Amino acid sequence: MRHFLSATLLGLALLPFAAPAATPAEHPSDFATGIALATPGAQPFYRVELPLAVYAQARADLGDLRVFNAAGEPMPYSLALQAPVASPAATLEALPFFPVRGNTPAAVDRIDLNIRQSRDGRLIALRSAGQATGESRIVAYLFDLSALGQPLQALRLDWPASADGYSGEVRVEASDDLRHWRSVAEATLLDIRFAGQQLQQKRIALERGQPRYLRLTTTTALPELSRAEAELQPGTSPASPALRWHEVTARLGEAPGEYVFDLGARLTVTQARILLPQPNTVAPLELLARERRKADWRPVARTTAYRIFNAGSEATSPALDLDPQAGRYWLLRVDPRAGSLGGGMPVLRLGWTPAQLVFLARGTPPFTLAFGQRSASGQQLPLESLLPGYRTGAEAALPMAAAGMPRALGGHDAPPAGQEDHPPADWKRWLLWGILLAGVALLALMARHLLRQMPEEKH
Repeated sequence: MRHFLSATLLGLALLPFAAPAATPAEHPSDFATGIALATPGAQPFYRVELPLAVYAQARADLGDLRVFNAAGEPMPYSLALQAPVASPAATLEALPFFPVRGNTPAAVDRIDLNIRQSRDGRLIALRSAGQATGESRIVAYLFDLSALGQPLQALRLDWPASADGYSGEVRVEASDDLRHWRSVAEATLLDIRFAGQQLQQKRIALERGQPRYLRLTTTTALPELSRAEAELQPGTSPASPALRWHEVTARLGEAPGEYVFDLGARLTVTQARILLPQPNTVAPLELLARERRKADWRPVARTTAYRIFNAGSEATSPALDLDPQAGRYWLLRVDPRAGSLGGGMPVLRLGWTPAQLVFLARGTPPFTLAFGQRSASGQQLPLESLLPGYRTGAEAALPMAAAGMPRALGGHDAPPAGQEDHPPADWKRWLLWGILLAGVALLALMARHLLRQMPEEKH
C-alpha cells in the first residue's frame, strides 16, 4: 500500500509538467461562418476589406479569423488596420466677388453683363446692363479665383444677420472663360434663428479643381454678401482610407428624450450624421457611445441637429467629424428644453473604416475567410513577416479579392451574441485545476482507507 501511495503522489506531482497533447489541425468546419474570396488572376498575395458581417459575428479582437484554401489548408495572413490619417488644416483666402442683379433669378444667363478684366484675367468690374432697377435683386454672384495658386475644396460665404434670416438652395458653376459653365456643386445656405438656436450653413463643398471663375445662382434672391473666402486644399498628405457608411434606426431609451442605437457590431467611427424624423425640427443634443451593453456611456459630441423646410427647400444638419470612436451602442440625449422629436425615430448614419486582411494565396482556390470561434488563438503574422521586403503601405498595391455572402460552416463555438468581449475560456487552466482537485480527493480517500486499517493504539 505504501508503494502504491508513493507512485500515486509522484504521478500527481508530474501531471502539470506532462507534455501537452498535439493540437489538432484547424478546419473550416471548426468555425461558425465563412465568406468566399474570389481572387482574380494568379497572384501570390491578395487583400480583402473586412465586411460588416465579420465585425458583427467574429470576436471583438478579430483573433478568430482564418483563411483556408479549397483543400481546407490554413493560409498565412496579416491584418492591416486602416487608421484614419489626419489631414493638414485647410487655409482660407479672401475672394473678390461681384453681385449680379436682375428681376428674374432664373434668367441669369440672359442678363447683359459688362465685364472688365485685366490682362492676366482678373475681374476689375462687373455691371448688369439694360435692366429695370426698381424691383431688381441679387440673383447671382461671380467669384474671381484667377489669383489663387492652388485648388480649392470649398467656398465660404458670410452676410450680415437679419431678422428674417435666410434659407435657400444654390448652385455653383465653374468656368475658365466666363462663357462656358459647368456645374460643380449644389448646396443649401442657411442662417436662421429657431427655438433659441442660431443655425448657420455658409460653407459649400466643391469638386476638386482649379477654375478661374465661379458663379453662384439660386431660384430665390440671394443675401448681400459681406465676405467670400476660398478654402484651399492642404498640401500633399497620406490619403485617409475610404469610409463605409452604416445606418441604424433608433429605439426609445430608458429616459425621456433618449434614443438608443445598436449597430450590431463594434465599429470605429469617424463621422456621424443625425437624420431627424420630422421636418421643422431643431434638437440640441448630446451623442454618447459605449462598447458593451452594461458599460458606462462616454460623451462623444454635443451638437444641434436640424431639419428645416423654408422657402421651398429643406436644410439638414451636416455630418459631424469625430475623433475615432469605437463602440457598438450609441445614444442620443435630446435637451428637454427642445421638446420631443415628433413622430417616428431618428436615424444615425455612421462613417467607419474597416481593416484589410492580406493573405497568401497558396493551393487551389476558392479561398474562404472563416470566423466565429470563441476559443481560437490569434494566428495573424506581422506584415513585415508575411510580405518579403515589406515597405510601409506596400499592401495598398496588392490586388483586391472580392468577398461573397456569409454562409454557415458548421462550427458551434461562436462568440456570444452581443459581442460582450468575454475573454475565451482558458480550458487548459481549468483542466489542470480539475486534475489537482481530483488528486486531492483521491489522497483524502486513501488516507481514510489507511486510517481504518491501522490498529487502534493500546494504552
